[in-house]
Amino acid sequence: MKIKRFFLIFLATMLAACGSRKGRNAFQSAQYRIAYNVLADPETDDYEILTMNLDGSDKKNVTNHPGLEWTYYAYRDKILFISDRDTCRRCYFLYEMDADGENVRKASGTRLADSWMSGRNNGAELIATPHRSVDSAFYILNKQGEVLDKLYTGLPYSGDPLFVNGGKQVVFRGGLTKSKLIDGFNEELYLINVDGTGRRQLTHYPEGDTTAGQFGYHAGTPVEHPTERFISYQSKQNG
Repeated sequence: MKIKRFFLIFLATMLAACGSRKGRNAFQSAQYRIAYNVLADPETDDYEILTMNLDGSDKKNVTNHPGLEWTYYAYRDKILFISDRDTCRRCYFLYEMDADGENVRKASGTRLADSWMSGRNNGAELIATPHRSVDSAFYILNKQGEVLDKLYTGLPYSGDPLFVNGGKQVVFRGGLTKSKLIDGFNEELYLINVDGTGRRQLTHYPEGDTTAGQFGYHAGTPVEHPTERFISYQSKQNG
């Protein structure tokens, strides 16, 4: 059974895809389920991963583990997620499990940042963001968690990498300082070749707009439409 990530940013896309009878039948025949993150207990900082049918029925907690589990990528019947289980609080490592929550395994020994990730080559390779104490590059990993390549963007902050154009390029969030806590962060989306060349800025937050404040998104996580190939993202701005 195939799994797809689900966050509010995808809602309009999914509803549009299901808007016709042909679209509804296509989704039903594919037997998709949605995987999403839930704050189960704010007092203990317990986040769980749940799955459900496209109509919202048959909700299942597939992690059932105290601590933090967030999923940012799934492929076919596998869910990849970051977790702080078996380590310090909010020290994230990559794990993999079946769609029903079985066969959980640690997929990499590299400490990761809280960042979205994506795959290429039919899920054989993953691009992820290591914790800044480890490296400032994106890591391209195989299924065994081995680092196949590193991609340095040349910016103080880089996160939420998305493979595009057959995995030959990456769209990512880039900042001009190391964090939003430092003035001048000014995040935007950028496009770069996987060899680190050809970086160019894709988005431009309106000059003088202060709607996002210090912590709102100028440019949020990039997401590619699976058939139309356009990029969508969050941006808190005036109008």
